[in-house]
Amino acid sequence: MPPMPSRLIPTAIAVALGVGCPALAQDTANPPPGWLQNFGLAVLRAQDSDDTRLISPIGLATVIAMLADGTDTDTEATALGLAGADPLGAVSGHWRAMAGGDHGATIRFASGVWLAPDFSLRDSFAARQQAALSARVARVDFTQPQTLSLLNDWFAEATGGMIPQLLDDLPPDTRIVLGNALALQGRWETAFDPGLTIPAPFTAGDGTQHTVDLMRREGVFEYRETADHSAVILPFAGDVLTVTLYLPTVGTPLETLLEPGGALASADGFEPRVGRVEVPRLNLRAGGNLSETLRGMGMLTGTHYPRLTPEPLVIGPVIHRTAMTLDEQGVEAAAATAAIGLRTAGAERFVLRLDRPFTLAITHRPSDTPVFMGLVVTP
Repeated sequence: MPPMPSRLIPTAIAVALGVGCPALAQDTANPPPGWLQNFGLAVLRAQDSDDTRLISPIGLATVIAMLADGTDTDTEATALGLAGADPLGAVSGHWRAMAGGDHGATIRFASGVWLAPDFSLRDSFAARQQAALSARVARVDFTQPQTLSLLNDWFAEATGGMIPQLLDDLPPDTRIVLGNALALQGRWETAFDPGLTIPAPFTAGDGTQHTVDLMRREGVFEYRETADHSAVILPFAGDVLTVTLYLPTVGTPLETLLEPGGALASADGFEPRVGRVEVPRLNLRAGGNLSETLRGMGMLTGTHYPRLTPEPLVIGPVIHRTAMTLDEQGVEAAAATAAIGLRTAGAERFVLRLDRPFTLAITHRPSDTPVFMGLVVTP
């Protein structure tokens, strides 16, 4: 009888808003434009949930790329939209583009590989992860109860405490854990005045009403209005990282905005407009086991990862948790910012009031990296 394959927990991914990026490898692939946005939208569409959904496309893709680097097939690369390209080089390129500079935000990123004491890891695999992602590689005893606390403590520290417990347990046959954590902390280019925040009703996806703290700000914004949605861009200080808020028109299903070529897939059509933005304070927590979602997308189906290990291996839970706090000062931040004035033609003033389900994206503009994407059903 052939040996039973061991279990791999590939993504202990923890994602939140707070960073010092590590030094990254200098070699990159040439991935097709928009592959990461398309991957993130595909994951959001594939999740079978009527609740709030929040993911980090770059965080999740990083762990899938780590796994893809261990196989001799193109399965994971194809599902990522990177057939024929180097997934590890592609994600490394995004991280390198976001490293350094004044983003008006702090981005903390860390990756790790934890192995059972007797697990046979290819030295070349470890070297590639360290070169591309500055990944930590360490051996731990998964049979000891303190190992669970050790891993959770690592993710908690890497996310500034926003993901205090990523893993609820470790399967008894765990042999290796691949992990990635991302935290982002930012301040607005122009802060909301807390004195203008008011209690207001928010109609959730199931029709129930909730009272939320609605932040309000008037000014000049990058604004877009189409037949199926309105959208506004709120920049962090420095205008390198931005939050884009998308509100579907009345009668348009929220999921419509996630379609290929839809609202979140395009940054075209925005123009400076005078108006008022009203958005609820957000304190979002989402996530769980995404293994079935990813298998439905054609990933995690292999039992051999010969570039990672000579051992047979199957994929266990894929844990992806996210946390986001958005308030008058920014995203999980408390820092004043300077206002920027723009001159526009005398267009009609708009009012964008997000008092029902909407979608959002946090993007690193120069590299077009989707750091977070989500659907807010209940703030």
